[in-house]
Amino acid sequence: MQMKLLLGMVVMIVILPSSTVTVRSNISLENCPQTCGDVSVPFPFGFGRPECAKNSSFLLECNQSSSLLYGNIPINNISLEDGTITGIIYAVSYNCHRQKGRSRSVRNFKQQHIRLDRWIISPTYNKVIGLGCNNMAIVADRDGALGSACVSFCNDSADIRIDGSCSGLGCCRTSIPKHVDQVNISAFTISLNNRSVPDVSPCNYAFVVANSFNISKINPLGQWETVPLQLPVVFEWVIGDHQGCQDYCGLNAECSHSDAGGGFRCLCKPGFIGNPYLPLGCQDIDECKELNKYPCLGTCRNTIGSYTCENKTNKTTWPIILGISLGFTVVCLVIGAWWLSKMLKKRRKMKLRSQFFKQNGGLLLQQQLSSTKGNVENTKIFSTKELERATDNFNMNRILGQGGSGTVYKGMLVDGRIIAVKKSKVLDKEKVKDFINEVVILTQINHRNIVKLLGCCLETEVPLLVYEFISNGTLFQYIHDENEDFPLSWERRLTIASEVAFALSYLHSEATIPIYHRDVKSSNILLDEKYKAKVSDLIWGIKINCY
Repeated sequence: MQMKLLLGMVVMIVILPSSTVTVRSNISLENCPQTCGDVSVPFPFGFGRPECAKNSSFLLECNQSSSLLYGNIPINNISLEDGTITGIIYAVSYNCHRQKGRSRSVRNFKQQHIRLDRWIISPTYNKVIGLGCNNMAIVADRDGALGSACVSFCNDSADIRIDGSCSGLGCCRTSIPKHVDQVNISAFTISLNNRSVPDVSPCNYAFVVANSFNISKINPLGQWETVPLQLPVVFEWVIGDHQGCQDYCGLNAECSHSDAGGGFRCLCKPGFIGNPYLPLGCQDIDECKELNKYPCLGTCRNTIGSYTCENKTNKTTWPIILGISLGFTVVCLVIGAWWLSKMLKKRRKMKLRSQFFKQNGGLLLQQQLSSTKGNVENTKIFSTKELERATDNFNMNRILGQGGSGTVYKGMLVDGRIIAVKKSKVLDKEKVKDFINEVVILTQINHRNIVKLLGCCLETEVPLLVYEFISNGTLFQYIHDENEDFPLSWERRLTIASEVAFALSYLHSEATIPIYHRDVKSSNILLDEKYKAKVSDLIWGIKINCY
């Protein structure tokens, strides 16, 4: 055995210039024919000379008409991969119930046709078919034990159509039990409720046939002679036994146990291809020439029984890939840090706004608004975000005026109302309660000569006051700067003075709680679109008499 392997390796080294073996197309021994007609004959089978086959059990005959025969049995296919051989043999049992004496059962099916001890009727590649009316097809082993059966029926006037399914109408099918090397098949006519057998099928049949055979080619409705007496049947074959099985297999091949007759077959090892029964056996597959089966994105190198794939792309571009990965990681970290910083900043701002809101008496104002609901329905607590949006983040271009107490900005709310937002400079923390009371009281004042206080924002360090917008500026501007569009005559001056006096009189005597303006001056008197006077800046210059 060792000598045989050594000789095979020496021959391979001498013939082949490199480690890559080119797969031979030969399937038979050298100088032996490979085909008979259109049937390939791989070793261990052979014909022509006895030495072309493994032994006499595998020796076939190719006659003058190029038909492959085993004895008198035509052979139309041999498969090394499946371990099968297909023969055309006489395998029909029939029973003609209207023709006395016309009956036959096929007994010891294998022994009548195949003399090889290691061949079995394949249960995988064959089926048993029953054709006819009220017919039972029976499969038994060599001892007569029932293996399987099927029944087919007919209607009195049935138009029987045979197809591959053989579902029971004139045709049925069953399987061959596994591990059975010899079978008996029989066709019986059975009685159903004392009904006679329909005339549509004078004979019943049972036979073994290959799965690939088209049953619809058979016409069971005529005499029994119309059914082919010879049909294709597939046998599974093995070679030798496991004692010394490697003597039957060639180089780079291994033994594989088979259920067929308890023997074995030879198979190529992984990475090899060819006829495992030839002396040189199986030859190395060059996977690099079949990249559709063996993918490789880099450099493919064939090895005995396998191959390697070196990915050049990884070697040449890994710095680029690494750089891209690091760059992407850095960008993600920067974006993550920016987002985290933004979120922390936003959170700190929200926390600071909440702190200012409480510090500036926001909770007190909410409490007063809820306890005096209905009386202060016009009082509104504005948010910082709302006023920043209204004044374009307190843009310098929106400044209406500046004074000792703060800066006034022009703004527009979401609903379209024009407002004036006063950003004060300082608030005495000890007077927060008084401030909140003044806001609540002043938002209730609604007089044509007093600037209306709409509400406040307490989310900043110093509260923001929101007033109605007065379009024509202060009286101070008209007194000190001449204006041709509106000359300040004595008559107009007297009218403005009376309007201011009327407003102060209302605050002193007609308001619900007396209010005293302690900072009446021309810069705190505004003129509207009709140049009527409006007293402003009450919140910082008033005294509210609560007693």
